[in-house]
Amino acid sequence: MPTGHYDLHTHTTYSDGSELREMIAAAQQAGLDAIGLSDHCVVWDDPFDRSDRFDFHRTYEARRSDIEAARTEFEITVRDGVEMNYDPNYEDAIEAFLESAEFDYAIGSVHYAGEHYIVRKGFFADADDERKQEAVDTYIDWQVHLIESELFDVIGHLDLCERMPALAGFLSDDHITALIDALTNSSTIPEINGGKVFDDANANDPHLLERFRDAGIRFALGSDAHRPAEIGERFAYLSDIVAESDLALLEHQEIAGERE
Repeated sequence: MPTGHYDLHTHTTYSDGSELREMIAAAQQAGLDAIGLSDHCVVWDDPFDRSDRFDFHRTYEARRSDIEAARTEFEITVRDGVEMNYDPNYEDAIEAFLESAEFDYAIGSVHYAGEHYIVRKGFFADADDERKQEAVDTYIDWQVHLIESELFDVIGHLDLCERMPALAGFLSDDHITALIDALTNSSTIPEINGGKVFDDANANDPHLLERFRDAGIRFALGSDAHRPAEIGERFAYLSDIVAESDLALLEHQEIAGERE
């Protein structure tokens, strides 16, 4: 099995996941060296009301206390992370919150891009190809802005568009080149994400990941697990991808929350 026995992208009841200790126990049982808890956080009123469900900016200190207590109960390393929603119009608010909260590390993820709610199942059910292409174009543009902002240690679900069945096939070589160019000039690390891989999402495309590998880009591992049973199952899946595509990983200690 490749190096990288960790999972930096998991969710607890502080957003839309499961009980904190159950998630930690599942990671320890799966043989991981470290688990990162990275609950969803939105610090502005967004057009899709994610902020109503993900008010982690008000509860992160309570979770931090839970983490500190749990660290005395488990052998596995437990890291205090966050998955911040990214919108280029709110970079100042994101930066202010991250500076004050002082997480171990921060994942930045694009969940909606402009008027397009990328992650909502069925959102593009009646959309024509022109609208789908516009959604992917906007999504990639926002991802490039996210990388260039240097606000985050990790960019979440880099290949999300290809993994969403309704949007698969609209990612172009120019899109990939733009992402590679941005990552090459940034300290931001892309994540190999296992979210919903055994549910309604497409599998990660190894050829796409190999384009990034060939550009010398290293990855972080994130299951995007919301339930304890997903951690071990998705870690095995991600480990197979890493081995089959010969991807280079950072160890979790290298992702330390020190942004430029």
